[in-house]
Amino acid sequence: MKLDIIKETEIPLFKRKRVSCMVDFAGATPSNEKLRESLATKMKVNKNQVAVRHIYQRFGLPRAKIIAHVYKDFETLKKVEKLSEKTLANYIEKKEEAKEEQ
Repeated sequence: MKLDIIKETEIPLFKRKRVSCMVDFAGATPSNEKLRESLATKMKVNKNQVAVRHIYQRFGLPRAKIIAHVYKDFETLKKVEKLSEKTLANYIEKKEEAKEEQ
């Protein structure tokens, strides 16, 4: 999977960056979790600070446009993003697992 950042816009009011990127992949479209991990690695932040907003699949091509928000911290992400209970639980579980590994 190859991730190229197209555009990056700073939004200081919400303490985040809006990132547009193109993803080239083989097989099925990558999941939100894989995209969060890849984008976090590329932006050099924790994956719990990344929220994937949209995935626009290119018809017939192994390519997609991704729009994501990269927050300064997890608390701001929780306040601003409208996350379901299930999604929020996934963020918290992953955050706790990362603390245990360290």
